[in-house]
Amino acid sequence: MPRNRPDVAREEKIDDIVRVAARALREGGYEALSLSGVAQELGLARGAIYWYFASKDDLLVAAAKRIFDEALSSPPSLGQYAKRIEWAMEQLAMLGQVTSALRDRSHHSEAVASFETAFHRRLCDGLRNVLRPNVPAARLDDVADSVVVFVQGLLSMGLAPAVRRDRLKFLLRQLVPRVS
Repeated sequence: MPRNRPDVAREEKIDDIVRVAARALREGGYEALSLSGVAQELGLARGAIYWYFASKDDLLVAAAKRIFDEALSSPPSLGQYAKRIEWAMEQLAMLGQVTSALRDRSHHSEAVASFETAFHRRLCDGLRNVLRPNVPAARLDDVADSVVVFVQGLLSMGLAPAVRRDRLKFLLRQLVPRVS
């Protein structure tokens, strides 16, 4: 029988829901993210999910945020900026189903579109920080935006990791001549 767990703090319930949703999203994309499935796994009534998330898209955003935060939380702190950008690209490559779900749902949901825009901005901000010592200030925004768009394109093509890395290095050599 479903339960409402009155003895568990609201934040803990939300954390549990997002944890289960994030796992479903990582493993099977948007189709696998089921409010009923999340509720069932946690032993909750399906309607209980709506106490915390107004829609499946709101849950998608919370799960995607968690996934990206975890994947990008421990970048290499030292080393060449090209290696740091490559690391981020490979982290994102492992999350293809998540980015695909966001891209698809952004056309139907303002919450998802807003998150996708904010995430793109976050990536560009991170790139600017990594590139700042090596790119003139006047070119920094254009270079960061170009790298993000290029990486998104590489990831959408299903290329092998070695091919992605080679193409990224090529781009960086064109945009930032000091790349080795």
